[in-house]
This record gives sequence, C-alpha cells and structure tokens, in this order.
Amino acid sequence: MDFELAGPSNGVGPPRKKMKHSAPRDSSRRDLASFPKDVLLKIFGYLDLQSINNCAMLCSTFYNLSKESSLYTSVTLKYNMSPHFLESLIAKVSCPKAVSIKYKPLDQHAEKENLLIFEKYVEILLRKCGEHLLSLKIEGCRSDKVLLNLKDCICLKRLTLYRCKSSFDVLAFLCHLTSISFTSCHFPQKVVSELIRANPNLKYLFLSNNINVNANEICEIMSKQNPEMMEVYFNERKKVRAKSLRTLARLTNLRKLVLKSSSGFECDPEDALELLAAGCSRLEKLSIHGWKEINDDNFIPALRMFTQLKTLDMRGTSITIKSCRDAALTLPLLETIDVIECNRIKRQQLISLRHDFEDINIPLD
Repeated sequence: MDFELAGPSNGVGPPRKKMKHSAPRDSSRRDLASFPKDVLLKIFGYLDLQSINNCAMLCSTFYNLSKESSLYTSVTLKYNMSPHFLESLIAKVSCPKAVSIKYKPLDQHAEKENLLIFEKYVEILLRKCGEHLLSLKIEGCRSDKVLLNLKDCICLKRLTLYRCKSSFDVLAFLCHLTSISFTSCHFPQKVVSELIRANPNLKYLFLSNNINVNANEICEIMSKQNPEMMEVYFNERKKVRAKSLRTLARLTNLRKLVLKSSSGFECDPEDALELLAAGCSRLEKLSIHGWKEINDDNFIPALRMFTQLKTLDMRGTSITIKSCRDAALTLPLLETIDVIECNRIKRQQLISLRHDFEDINIPLD
C-alpha cells in the first residue's frame, strides 16, 4: 500500500490513500510509520518546525503525530514563513514554554501588507499561549499593538528584546522575570529601571547599546531590590561610575560581572574594586574593558579578596605585568587572564608569564 499526496496544497490535511498492486515486502522490514508512538515522538523531537510540517504531509500517522503539543514546547515565528504554514503551526500549538519572534531586519525592505499578516499571527499566538510562556525572544519589533500582548505572559521568566522600539508600557505587567536581555532597543526614560525594580527575583541582566538606559541608576536599584542577582553585563552609553560600582558590592550572590566601553570610563575607580571584592566573594568572572584609570595601585589590593575568580579580563586598562603575576600567584582557581590592549604590558612579558604558568590561559592577541 502506498500513499499519494492529495488535498490542500498547504499541507493542512492528511494525504489520502491510494491502493495499487505491489510486490510482496520482506516481513522483517518495517515502515517508519509503524513504529510505536513514543519512539516516533522522540524522533520528531529532533526536527525543526518546517520538517515536522513536511512529514505531516506524508501520511495520516505523521499528520496526527504532528499535532502533539509536546513537539511545540519551543516555537519560532519568522517573517518569511508563509501564512498557510503560520496558520497550521499556530493551530497545533497549545502550551509552548519558549517562543521566538523574528521580524525582517530593519535594513531590508518589507511590504506593509506582508508585515501586517505576520503580526496578525504573532498576536494570535501570544493571546492563545501567553499564559504558558516562560521564555520570550523578540527581534526587530516596532509595533505597540503586538507588544501589548505581553500583558498575557503572566508567568514569563526570561525576556529578550533585540532592536525593538515601542512605548513598552506593557512591561509594567511583568513581575516574575529572572532573566532580562536587551540589545539595541529604544526605550522611553525610566522604563528599564522600573522593570528591574519590579522584578526582585532577577538573576541575569544583559544590557548593550540601548537608548535611554542609565547603567548607574540600575546599579543602585539592583543593590537594593535584586539580592539574587548572579550575572550582570553592561555595555551602555552611560557608563558605570565608581560610586555605582561600589553599590554592586551588596550583591553577595554575584558570579559574573562584565563592564565594557569602547570609549573608556571617565572617572577614577578609587576603592570601588576593593569594596566589590569584599562584598562579592563568590565572583567567578570579572571583565572590565577600557577603564584606563584602573592600575596596579587600585587593582592589586582587591586581588587578595577575589578568591573564587576563574576568569579575569582587564583589556584596555592600565595595569602592568605585576598585576598579572600577582593574580596568577594569588588566585587559586584562576583559569584565564586576558590583558590584550593594555599599553603597559609587553608581548614578551606575556610570553614569559605563559611559560611560568602553563595551566592558565593567557591570550597574546
């Protein structure tokens, strides 16, 4: 018995069977469709959404299997998906845990009609499944109407926004977040600060190249409102000052701290590193790029207290090889020292350091 594709061209319905005579088959061979359902679900679990949809058009067994909600715990909607595929996909999805929404890149032309159709399906999915979502990633959205549906994501734990622009008033409804990642987004004043204040269980924060994000204000809020914070990444236009860095010492669970700046920090760190080391005794990664005022005098005293450090990245600072050697001797768990672009450290000095401490990764370029 063979199968013939019949019915709607969009693959919404299963194919009909067509009988024809064929040679006897070897009884020891089995069709994939005859495998137990739990085995097939395991196999389908490795396929992407488009592949599952393609398989659904092969036979009624695969079609019925494609409607299993367990296959759609993670769903991606992309601007170039056909309306037929989007409609079929959303009909099958019931309670996904993670959703990713990808708009057309801003530098590519998109017809308004196609954009409206895509947004219609995005809204349907968020309204239908928002209450089940734990993770949401949105790329390139600039529609208040679409983002308004975030109010239905009442259990959301992880939110990622990339190149989005909106009033973002709806963010005020989110209060269970543990992870926030915003990159190249345009926010109104105070929106991000208020969001962080409203989520006391926040553990992961990534902010890079956004508009209207005040890193100093956020540091002060976190020190009071987010005691569970474990990872912080800042690469914002408004750079962290020494005063704000001191406040992070209250985050006693902090494991990773990354401060980046292409144009450098314009202040003296004073005793901020010492206070940070004393308060954040569990810190495993410290990365500070381009802070020219950090030197041996204000850095070495802090080293003795960074007892759990595994990664030390001080690119573009003014420390010398003395700080590097002291770090290698003082920190028992240290695995990596990166001091590229430190003008006071010569390549030959790093080669010598690598020879003396072969168990530590020390990049040369």
